[in-house]
Amino acid sequence: MTDNNDRRQIPDAMKVGTAMRRITPPIGTPMGGFAFRQHGSEGIRDDLFVRCLWLEDPSGFRIVILALDICTLDFNTVEQWKQEMHRRWGLLPEQILINTSHTHSGPVAGRRIYLPEEPAESYMDVLRKRVMEAVDEAAYLEDQCSMYFGRCEISIGVSRRAPEGQGVKWAPNPGGHIERGLSVLTLKDRFDQPICIIFSVAAHPSIMQDYFITSEFPGAACRRLTQKIGGRCMPMFLQGAAGDVKTVINVDFQNNSWIKGTYQHVERTGSVIAEAVLQVLAERSKPIANSCKSASVWAELPLGLPADPADYPQFYRDYPRFAPNAPVDKWADYWLNRFRQEGRLPNTVSCPVQVLRFGEDTDFIAFGGELTSGLTKQIKAALPQTTNAAFLGYSNGMIGYLPTEQMVREGGYESVEAIVYSRRLPAPYGAGLEQSLIDAVAACLRFDTVTQVQQGA
Repeated sequence: MTDNNDRRQIPDAMKVGTAMRRITPPIGTPMGGFAFRQHGSEGIRDDLFVRCLWLEDPSGFRIVILALDICTLDFNTVEQWKQEMHRRWGLLPEQILINTSHTHSGPVAGRRIYLPEEPAESYMDVLRKRVMEAVDEAAYLEDQCSMYFGRCEISIGVSRRAPEGQGVKWAPNPGGHIERGLSVLTLKDRFDQPICIIFSVAAHPSIMQDYFITSEFPGAACRRLTQKIGGRCMPMFLQGAAGDVKTVINVDFQNNSWIKGTYQHVERTGSVIAEAVLQVLAERSKPIANSCKSASVWAELPLGLPADPADYPQFYRDYPRFAPNAPVDKWADYWLNRFRQEGRLPNTVSCPVQVLRFGEDTDFIAFGGELTSGLTKQIKAALPQTTNAAFLGYSNGMIGYLPTEQMVREGGYESVEAIVYSRRLPAPYGAGLEQSLIDAVAACLRFDTVTQVQQGA
């Protein structure tokens, strides 16, 4: 038993609250992640959860982080949730980060053209209720904490864009650039025990390819950390720049091809991540200042439509040549009908960008799309102050993939083919994509859009 005299005093402590709720859908619920699925789930391998962290720094500024074991969320859903949180708790949009793990073995929670069914309304109602319950519980702020941050390199991923002639093919590319950093933010109580461990790494949770619900390797890593650490610590996974990264465990290196994984592969990958997190906690974590702030903007991303609208019909007739493996017809018909009805098509598309800062220079930089690792490289080069940053995708809704301009020129799934699976992009991105995102991150890093909210507001 620990005596009160052994408590470590925390000067200017953060206040913290945590909570989690089960969000596992009923068997038979439509599943998201793979276009081949023709019916709902057949069973449940492990439960899905929403995890919530509520932080309040000594000045009274608040941040809420929600991590969900689902594939994606629509912008409309995120907006509705944030509006409700504002009404109930006075939180501003930039104070709330909503990140999805991108498990490909969870329920449909976002709309895509190829899906035969929309998200189940009954499930979405339950999901909203569980999210609000988690926020409500975390808002009690029963504990004080101090913060620590550390990182290391981890090799669980591999690029899925392999060079082929002047373009690329969907195949393992062990030499390709990917984001290999594992970032760990730890909140410890006055007994020096972890209250919450936030960890982020980049890879597609698509090891399993069947009809069974699972939180995939992010959930396996959280379970492993809970077993190892014990107590009341809540592990929380945030998905990184995984847009062009699959897990290395899905690779047949002898034939340079993909293989379907097993649940044992899920558990093994989760254990590798958990052990790396524990190593960071033991050897690499350093204390950071007990303060936080946040900012968010909408980046306007240019699209590569023909300069002359008269060329739009030919553009859509030619598109199957650029995306021969994708179901182009529905997508092309949708945008051509929009053009006939409205006489124009949008030449930009909006994407949310958000920065949460912990301490003086530890940033979580989040994007509302499937962030690719090449973009993180571009941002780091343009903004040297982001060197101590964790880059997050799949946050605050989903625009689709966020490739580099080089990837657009190369073609391939992430930059050319994937856009036909939604009604958000009428064309691939155009010149200026990278600069638009760099400018958005730079605007957030000034933190001049933040509204300081008084404690209890």
